Amino acid sequence: MAWIKRNLALVIGIVVSLLLLVGAGGYLVANEAQDYARDEDLAKLKVKLDSLRSGTFPSEANIGAVRTNVIQVLKFTAEAERILATEPPKLANVSFSVHLPRVLDEMRRDATNAGVELPPKYDFTFGEVKGMSRIPGYGIEPLNSRLAEMKTICDVLFKARVRGIESLQRLAAFADEPKGPDLLLDRTEQTNSLATGVNVTITPYRVVFRGFSGDLAVVLNTLSGTKEFFVVREVLVEPLGGAGLMNPGLMNPGMMNPGMMTPGMMTPGPFGGPGPGGAPGMLAPGMTTPPPPGGFRPVAPKAPGMVGAQPVSKSSLVKILDEQPLRITLVLDVIKVTRKAVAPTPTPPKNN
Repeated sequence: MAWIKRNLALVIGIVVSLLLLVGAGGYLVANEAQDYARDEDLAKLKVKLDSLRSGTFPSEANIGAVRTNVIQVLKFTAEAERILATEPPKLANVSFSVHLPRVLDEMRRDATNAGVELPPKYDFTFGEVKGMSRIPGYGIEPLNSRLAEMKTICDVLFKARVRGIESLQRLAAFADEPKGPDLLLDRTEQTNSLATGVNVTITPYRVVFRGFSGDLAVVLNTLSGTKEFFVVREVLVEPLGGAGLMNPGLMNPGMMNPGMMTPGMMTPGPFGGPGPGGAPGMLAPGMTTPPPPGGFRPVAPKAPGMVGAQPVSKSSLVKILDEQPLRITLVLDVIKVTRKAVAPTPTPPKNN
């Protein structure tokens, strides 16, 4: 006991150490199951990480492919912006109420010079706008844009010299524009974002005109060469009235229709001879021997000493194509780029 009293601090330190060891052992035993469970979860996460790395690991090849794709997208965006970029039409110190009648008169004059028929007193979808006593200020710019696009479309039709324009339809330029038969009510204007501050606007039009297939080809080729970017969405071609009748040029005047023979008539045989059941040389009164099919006549017997007796041939050209006038409907989209000024990001003041 005297030793314990002399080394009391040592004894207390040993006892505390033993208690801590016992507590640590109990803690390890108590948490052993949790450690095993966490080890299993960690192994599963490692397997999942390896599977993800196997296909999309950021290798040099993958990074190079991503950079190449980004460069291609930027080039496409720049090229599309260059092709679709259009400058909005501006009024040169004149009000729209004065500018509109001038442009409409010019379009009517161009139609007359090109020989294109127009409906009477046609205003090219701007009749209701002409009747407005006052056009709101916010509608001037979109109306001017619609007028410029409509003039481009009509110039294409005049250049192709179509037979006539039946109807033109467009979208309303602003919400309060008077509704009429010349406005498209089943289509809407679409706006898509091409880049920051750059939007693509798609404006539809519907055009109905009369002409031939060659006129349609000229219209499509001319549309592709305009400064505006036109996309033809629909083409509807239908014949005008009377196009379904038989073409007289397809009928061979040298052929007879057996169903149109009257009683007493005899069917002619080959080369004008009698048919089955008919006496030689007997035809109905007033009938003449029809020419044989193909326009060839029998060869006359060559007399002794006669020179140059040849078969007499007749032209057998038959008209096989007689184009009929068509009614053509085009649904067009005008695609243009509009820019919006992007406000610069304010720079925070520097602390002195």
